[in-house]
Amino acid sequence: MKKLALLFGLVAFSVNAQIKVGKCQSYYADKQLAKQIFDSINAYRKSLGQEPYVWEENYYVTAKKQNDYLADNGLWGHRINNVPGTELIVAVNNLRVPINSDMYSMLADSCLRQWKHSEFHHETLKTPILSKSQTSSTITVNNVNLNVLLCKYGAISVNVLDYGNVKHISCILHLGYYTDTNKWLER
Repeated sequence: MKKLALLFGLVAFSVNAQIKVGKCQSYYADKQLAKQIFDSINAYRKSLGQEPYVWEENYYVTAKKQNDYLADNGLWGHRINNVPGTELIVAVNNLRVPINSDMYSMLADSCLRQWKHSEFHHETLKTPILSKSQTSSTITVNNVNLNVLLCKYGAISVNVLDYGNVKHISCILHLGYYTDTNKWLER
């Protein structure tokens, strides 16, 4: 396999924040890579004895909308709108070779590894999925307990951003969590 010059970057904001990173020349969505990353997260959850997330197209649409907004405006960071749920963002930067399906496993591993090295992101990934009869689950981030209801639905949007001589992968995982059981997405 060709040598890859990768600089892995993780930006984790505990508040809604966006920073200017410069506009890419072009970008495209890679839903197949998104599903590979989603499957990697579910394999990790299974190794922890947790139920898998279920892909929900509506969550894909909201994650994609945010990912496109960031790319269109040369921004990086968490959303500022009030879409219910939580969002985990990660990037794989400075890829100097064409992105293809042979790289998907490595890219999925990179995204998962970065999320696991961030306390908030990792706590979210390993939190049990709750039934409607339960009121909340507690995750601890920076010694602060947060009560959340994490539903089983979610999706990931992946954009491949082309900056000319390098490409970046922008990955947004959107999971539903609610503090009001009446807002649960029913299937």
